[in-house]
Amino acid sequence: MTVASGDVLQMVAEFGLPDGVIAQNVFEWVASFVAAQSEAAVIAALGTFAEEFYGAIDDNIQEYIEVRPFQVNSMAFDVERGSWVIEQVLGEVLPDIVFSSTFPQMPNAVAMSLVAKTARPRSNGRKQLPGLTELSVVDNTLQAGILAKLADALGVWLTDVAVTPNNNLIPSIMRKGVGATLPLVSGIVNDIVGSMRTRKPGVGS
Repeated sequence: MTVASGDVLQMVAEFGLPDGVIAQNVFEWVASFVAAQSEAAVIAALGTFAEEFYGAIDDNIQEYIEVRPFQVNSMAFDVERGSWVIEQVLGEVLPDIVFSSTFPQMPNAVAMSLVAKTARPRSNGRKQLPGLTELSVVDNTLQAGILAKLADALGVWLTDVAVTPNNNLIPSIMRKGVGATLPLVSGIVNDIVGSMRTRKPGVGS
């Protein structure tokens, strides 16, 4: 099977946190290809993206955070449901990511926050990154060193993913309730720690 230009792709990055909690980050792209690409090539390119994205901040994430296989999906808009659904699971990739901080972890619900903006007002992508350690935070504010690393991660997120020359995946978001996508054009690193109430023990992802 192949991936064609215009296809909408999703990668679900999954991590195991203490107390059996699952954390997920979901990324989306639109294929801009001059020729169809193999699923294997696309999955490999997204694995490289994941290694670069999380590698930018790996030494600020607690070492016992478990990296689980990331699922790559082809997405389609279901008009009857009015929502995006998984059309096909293309496969999984287990990126070579090694988190290395030995400092105590902040509570599961505390997260580093990135916002990626589109040209459409109030249509943004967000990532709440898990596993933040206490050394990176003073009161409620992230220290300058981790902010610089988060800016590097944001740059990776906003950059087209090259599968092969002239065949790129464009970072985007899928609009809720509408069969349309929007490319990401800029971003913000939030210096105030965020929170994810679904990452509390016994709640969910």
